[in-house]
Amino acid sequence: MSRFESFRMKWLGVMLFIVIIPALNGCNTVNGTVNLLQGIRLGDSASSITMGNNQLFVLEGRGTCQSVNVDWGDGTIELRVVPVPGQHIEFETSNIETRYLQHAYNGWGGGKTVTVEGVGCEGKIRGRFQADPREKRIGWAQPAPPGTAGVCQTVSSLPGMIPRMLVHVSLVAVTFSPTPGVTFRGINFGCFAAGCVHDADGRPGMAANPPFPFPGFREYSVVFRIGSQLVQGGTNTQFTTTAGGPLEFCLNDGDNDLTNNRGGFDVTISVDQLGP
Repeated sequence: MSRFESFRMKWLGVMLFIVIIPALNGCNTVNGTVNLLQGIRLGDSASSITMGNNQLFVLEGRGTCQSVNVDWGDGTIELRVVPVPGQHIEFETSNIETRYLQHAYNGWGGGKTVTVEGVGCEGKIRGRFQADPREKRIGWAQPAPPGTAGVCQTVSSLPGMIPRMLVHVSLVAVTFSPTPGVTFRGINFGCFAAGCVHDADGRPGMAANPPFPFPGFREYSVVFRIGSQLVQGGTNTQFTTTAGGPLEFCLNDGDNDLTNNRGGFDVTISVDQLGP
């Protein structure tokens, strides 16, 4: 063998060593067994999550895990979960109960993101699921009840919001007739000669100044508020929450008074919990 061939063979051996070692480092091994968390699926042949009930989930992988950390995407985090106390999570045996997780979702339906990280094994996975009902519908009518303070209202039947929720709100203006033969669509904010009747988009191209309650947002438009987060609303609005709390429906009303308005909207809301 020539010196060149000997040199080439040595470098080939080094390159193979470099390529193979990272592949093995990707998984914990015990006695040659690969321990890897690879996925999560719904159990009981379910195609979607049923709200309010304990939902069965099944972990998938190779080898075993000591436990798992689970972020259910709805604000619930569980650490070092062991489905069967005293036993490892076994992926390739008939002891399937060790792979079962259960969780009950309440509040919003729609998209759910489950994040699971293995303990004593490799792998961090995300599962995407859907829960019914996938949207909620309400009516939002004006005038507001007597005694309403400010320009924001909440709906007691709606669940609260948490950070990292993708929210879509559709507002369809309803038609109303304050007097026979006179028809408006949207909300009449009470200006002289019906000079400010608008849908959820408000007055086009007009950023409000004081005394409007939300300067910089469109005059007579819908504004959503969650804690300290403000979102410009409209006929179709999509945003990701950065704060937690109730979803407040606000109107950028020039006289800061909802009790002298007339009209309303049909509201459809859907949410997708994005997880961490």
